[in-house]
Amino acid sequence: MFGTLWIFTTKYYVNPTKFEIVILDNNNKQIKNSSMRTIFKIREVALSYVEEYQKTFPEYSFLLKESQLRFKRRWLSVLKNQR
Repeated sequence: MFGTLWIFTTKYYVNPTKFEIVILDNNNKQIKNSSMRTIFKIREVALSYVEEYQKTFPEYSFLLKESQLRFKRRWLSVLKNQR
């Protein structure tokens, strides 16, 4: 009885969404640039950085990539850690 109550009362854990700026050159090849900030947690901030980068570096193309949300239950992660 207590086990079923525990399963139904556990909360979902949501990993935060991450937004990443992808930099492309004229040949549409991805470039890694360590001097630019490319990972963000807020979409509006990432979009403002894309606009600023496009003004500063007109020879490159910038894309915004969003990671998918992952929902986890606490009891599933506890079971995985026991293995």
